[in-house]
Amino acid sequence: MNENGVVEAVQVLSESPISTVLLQSRGPVEVRVCNGRGLPVMLNLVSDVASDLGLTLSDAEGIEEKLLGRLNDVSFLLKLIAKHTQGVYDVTASATSLESADAVAELPVDDLFNVVTRVVEVNKDFFIKRVLPLLRSVKQARGSTAT
Repeated sequence: MNENGVVEAVQVLSESPISTVLLQSRGPVEVRVCNGRGLPVMLNLVSDVASDLGLTLSDAEGIEEKLLGRLNDVSFLLKLIAKHTQGVYDVTASATSLESADAVAELPVDDLFNVVTRVVEVNKDFFIKRVLPLLRSVKQARGSTAT
Protein backbone atom coordinates (compact mmCIF):
# COMPACT_ATOMS: atom_id res chain seq x y z
CA MET A 1 0.00 0.00 0.00
CA ASN A 2 1.52 3.35 -1.01
CA GLU A 3 1.39 6.58 1.02
CA ASN A 4 -1.71 7.83 -0.83
CA GLY A 5 -3.46 4.54 -0.09
CA VAL A 6 -2.66 4.88 3.59
CA VAL A 7 -4.00 8.45 3.68
CA GLU A 8 -7.17 7.39 1.83
CA ALA A 9 -7.66 4.45 4.21
CA VAL A 10 -7.34 6.72 7.22
CA GLN A 11 -9.82 9.19 5.71
CA VAL A 12 -12.33 6.38 5.35
CA LEU A 13 -11.68 5.07 8.87
CA SER A 14 -11.78 8.42 10.64
CA GLU A 15 -14.95 9.79 12.09
CA SER A 16 -16.64 13.16 12.48
CA PRO A 17 -16.00 15.40 15.52
CA ILE A 18 -16.79 13.42 18.65
CA SER A 19 -15.80 15.60 21.56
CA THR A 20 -15.82 19.17 22.78
CA VAL A 21 -13.55 20.73 25.35
CA LEU A 22 -14.54 23.98 27.04
CA LEU A 23 -11.58 26.34 27.21
CA GLN A 24 -11.74 29.23 29.66
CA SER A 25 -10.09 31.58 27.17
CA ARG A 26 -12.02 30.61 24.02
CA GLY A 27 -15.16 28.69 24.89
CA PRO A 28 -15.98 25.33 23.25
CA VAL A 29 -13.44 23.75 20.91
CA GLU A 30 -14.21 20.64 18.85
CA VAL A 31 -11.76 17.76 19.09
CA ARG A 32 -11.79 15.36 16.16
CA VAL A 33 -10.38 11.98 15.39
CA CYS A 34 -7.36 12.38 13.14
CA ASN A 35 -8.07 12.43 9.42
CA GLY A 36 -5.88 11.90 6.38
CA ARG A 37 -4.75 15.52 6.32
CA GLY A 38 -3.64 15.42 9.97
CA LEU A 39 -2.11 11.94 9.83
CA PRO A 40 1.37 13.00 8.63
CA VAL A 41 1.58 15.58 11.42
CA MET A 42 0.53 12.99 14.01
CA LEU A 43 2.89 10.35 12.63
CA ASN A 44 5.80 12.81 12.70
CA LEU A 45 5.16 13.59 16.36
CA VAL A 46 4.63 9.93 17.30
CA SER A 47 7.79 9.01 15.39
CA ASP A 48 9.83 11.68 17.21
CA VAL A 49 8.54 10.60 20.61
CA ALA A 50 8.97 6.91 19.76
CA SER A 51 12.56 7.65 18.76
CA ASP A 52 13.13 9.23 22.18
CA LEU A 53 12.02 5.90 23.64
CA GLY A 54 14.25 3.87 21.29
CA LEU A 55 11.34 2.75 19.08
CA THR A 56 10.38 3.16 15.42
CA LEU A 57 6.95 3.50 13.84
CA SER A 58 7.31 -0.03 12.49
CA ASP A 59 7.54 -1.30 16.09
CA ALA A 60 3.76 -1.11 16.52
CA GLU A 61 3.69 -3.29 19.64
CA GLY A 62 6.43 -1.23 21.30
CA ILE A 63 4.66 2.00 20.48
CA GLU A 64 1.44 0.68 21.95
CA GLU A 65 3.12 -0.53 25.15
CA LYS A 66 5.85 2.02 25.76
CA LEU A 67 4.38 5.18 24.28
CA LEU A 68 0.60 5.09 24.18
CA GLY A 69 0.40 3.42 27.57
CA ARG A 70 2.14 6.46 29.08
CA LEU A 71 -0.16 9.12 27.64
CA ASN A 72 -2.31 9.08 30.79
CA ASP A 73 0.74 10.14 32.81
CA VAL A 74 0.53 13.91 33.41
CA SER A 75 4.30 14.33 33.82
CA PHE A 76 4.89 12.45 30.55
CA LEU A 77 2.45 14.75 28.75
CA LEU A 78 4.16 17.83 30.19
CA LYS A 79 7.57 16.54 29.05
CA LEU A 80 6.08 15.77 25.63
CA ILE A 81 4.80 19.33 25.31
CA ALA A 82 8.12 20.75 26.48
CA LYS A 83 10.33 18.66 24.20
CA HIS A 84 8.12 18.51 21.10
CA THR A 85 6.34 21.84 21.41
CA GLN A 86 5.80 22.61 17.72
CA GLY A 87 4.71 19.05 16.94
CA VAL A 88 2.19 19.12 19.79
CA TYR A 89 0.86 22.48 18.57
CA ASP A 90 0.60 21.18 14.99
CA VAL A 91 -1.19 17.96 16.00
CA THR A 92 -3.53 19.86 18.32
CA ALA A 93 -4.41 22.36 15.59
CA SER A 94 -5.04 19.60 13.04
CA ALA A 95 -7.28 17.65 15.44
CA THR A 96 -9.34 20.58 16.74
CA SER A 97 -11.40 23.50 15.57
CA LEU A 98 -8.59 25.85 16.62
CA GLU A 99 -7.55 27.75 13.51
CA SER A 100 -3.79 27.17 13.62
CA ALA A 101 -0.75 26.00 15.57
CA ASP A 102 -0.22 29.67 16.47
CA ALA A 103 -3.69 29.77 18.05
CA VAL A 104 -2.77 26.68 20.08
CA ALA A 105 0.52 28.30 21.14
CA GLU A 106 -1.32 31.37 22.38
CA LEU A 107 -3.59 29.42 24.72
CA PRO A 108 -3.13 29.87 28.46
CA VAL A 109 -1.30 26.90 29.98
CA ASP A 110 -4.38 25.38 31.64
CA ASP A 111 -6.36 25.55 28.38
CA LEU A 112 -3.40 24.14 26.43
CA PHE A 113 -3.13 21.19 28.79
CA ASN A 114 -6.89 20.57 28.66
CA VAL A 115 -7.07 20.56 24.88
CA VAL A 116 -3.91 18.46 24.43
CA THR A 117 -5.24 15.93 26.95
CA ARG A 118 -8.55 15.74 25.08
CA VAL A 119 -6.79 15.31 21.71
CA VAL A 120 -4.87 12.38 23.21
CA GLU A 121 -8.06 10.85 24.67
CA VAL A 122 -10.00 11.18 21.42
CA ASN A 123 -7.21 9.87 19.19
CA LYS A 124 -5.63 7.16 21.35
CA ASP A 125 -8.15 4.42 20.47
CA PHE A 126 -8.13 5.50 16.83
CA PHE A 127 -4.36 5.19 16.74
CA ILE A 128 -4.33 1.83 18.55
CA LYS A 129 -7.27 0.24 16.71
CA ARG A 130 -6.87 1.74 13.25
CA VAL A 131 -3.44 3.23 12.56
CA LEU A 132 -1.20 0.65 14.29
CA PRO A 133 -2.88 -2.30 12.51
CA LEU A 134 -2.44 -0.42 9.25
CA LEU A 135 1.26 0.09 10.02
CA ARG A 136 1.55 -3.60 10.91
CA SER A 137 -0.02 -4.64 7.60
CA VAL A 138 2.30 -2.33 5.64
CA LYS A 139 5.30 -3.75 7.53
CA GLN A 140 4.15 -7.31 6.85
CA ALA A 141 3.55 -6.55 3.16
CA ARG A 142 7.04 -5.10 2.85
CA GLY A 143 8.50 -8.07 4.70
CA SER A 144 6.79 -10.55 2.37
CA THR A 145 8.01 -8.73 -0.77
CA ALA A 146 11.59 -8.62 0.54
CA THR A 147 11.90 -12.40 0.52
